[in-house]
Amino acid sequence: MTPALRRLTHTIGVDLRLQRRNGLPVFTAVALILLVAVVRTLLPPDLAQAAMPGLLFMFVGATAFAFASAQVLFERGDRTLDALAVTPLRTREYLLSKLITLAGLATLEGTLFVLLTLGVTRAFPLLLAGIVIQGALATVTGLVVVARYRSVTNFLITSPLFVAPLFLPIVTLVSPWHHPLLYLWPTMPALVLFEGAITGIRPGQLLYALAFGATVVVAGLAWSRAAFDAHVLRTAA
Repeated sequence: MTPALRRLTHTIGVDLRLQRRNGLPVFTAVALILLVAVVRTLLPPDLAQAAMPGLLFMFVGATAFAFASAQVLFERGDRTLDALAVTPLRTREYLLSKLITLAGLATLEGTLFVLLTLGVTRAFPLLLAGIVIQGALATVTGLVVVARYRSVTNFLITSPLFVAPLFLPIVTLVSPWHHPLLYLWPTMPALVLFEGAITGIRPGQLLYALAFGATVVVAGLAWSRAAFDAHVLRTAA
């Protein structure tokens, strides 16, 4: 095992312990139980299936962003982020660990939501692919945004201005407006997969969603590294 892989593996273990200590799994379980209860109680099966693209898009995106933001703010409050400037751990390894663990938690949450509401269907692989992409993108978005904040209050007041545009594609589900330029929007690939799982998807759409989805996640991870270098490491130095 290389030193970089050893550091990453150790950091993943530390992140999992910190997330458990900070209550993220409990929050996940509570949010999941509440949403499943609402869907199963209020929506008949056909309507629940029709609403699944929008529900997954919002639920996975919002919770993954919240997970990433909350975890970094917890660590910044404990001053553990200051150690990034003086330890052998690289910024990219710290952020990759966050992506793996937090997007993984959001993926687990979204997968359980699908299984508990729709069950295992032929659409499940597409829904799972959309969950992974949406969870990963929302996680790196949270990392990019939260790097600029030291105060929870300031973050809560202004972060919605950065987050709301990510959910712009949802308008295609509730209105006839569907401009082709929306396919350049970072979160559109996940919605294409979610909607395609229910209504059908063409091979070109599938290729677009997987390729562009992976591209925006990688670009978001690079952006989060630049944000941490600028707003975390320089202020800790």
